[in-house]
Amino acid sequence: MNIETTQARGSAEERSRLKEQRKQQATEHSYALPGSPEALKAKLEAASARVRKLEREKSNALRREKRAKNNMQALLEELKEKNLINEELKDKLECYSDLPVHLLSKQGVEYTKAQRDFALTLHLHGPKAYHYLRDTLHIHLPHPSSLQRWLALDARPGLNKMMLDMLERRRQEDEDKYGCVTLMLDAMSIKKHVQHDPQTQTMLGYVDMGDRLNETDLATEALVFMVVSLAAQTLNNSVAVALRTLQDLDYAEFRDSEATSEFIKKLDKHQGVLVKSQGVLARFEDGGWQAPLPNKEVF
Repeated sequence: MNIETTQARGSAEERSRLKEQRKQQATEHSYALPGSPEALKAKLEAASARVRKLEREKSNALRREKRAKNNMQALLEELKEKNLINEELKDKLECYSDLPVHLLSKQGVEYTKAQRDFALTLHLHGPKAYHYLRDTLHIHLPHPSSLQRWLALDARPGLNKMMLDMLERRRQEDEDKYGCVTLMLDAMSIKKHVQHDPQTQTMLGYVDMGDRLNETDLATEALVFMVVSLAAQTLNNSVAVALRTLQDLDYAEFRDSEATSEFIKKLDKHQGVLVKSQGVLARFEDGGWQAPLPNKEVF
């Protein structure tokens, strides 16, 4: 009796062990068939859906690759067909027709000057076309906030260093055209008003010559200085010295010439201003002499 019970118990354990092995094999091998046709059908539909998704992604990738191999001319034609740009804007952008589109897809690479000019021109005259290229065709154009940062100017009182640097670059490119300039100035009356600038934590509305010195007088007018290219002119550091000297001598006509003389000195330093005298161009160097005022040397 005990022997039969032991054999029966051993047979039950063997069957349980074999059943566990079959279950483990079924889970370890993904190619094992499900237990019902419905489960098999669901698995087939899921696999088919995944294949269709991969085919769509492949097709989209091929289209993007094909567009990337085209130059900017093809994109301009597409924008014109979709009425996102007019003929005038298309003509303006024709100079960028040889710009390789695939270079715009490289993230982390700094934009070239041609790419910046194209983006700024298109966004200014055709914002809808710009967003179509960037959002729909996924062309890696700069974000509009980047465009605003590129166009940002320092509008504080004083000389605009960005414009002076640009004039200096232009002079290096074409000495004959930009080597000599003339100064135009004007004054505009403004309302006396003081307000707080939260960005710089300063009070605005006082006299400010651009030297960042604190003044207590309220500003009543804005002085505007504009430099215009000229083939020959007589503007140089000597003029600035003369204005400063006349101001120090208390001539009423030159009492407010400090800003003008400071502008001329800065411009002469950046622009290398030349003076034409009897057909000969001569450069004036900085010099100094004793002013008519006691113990005051003029430079």
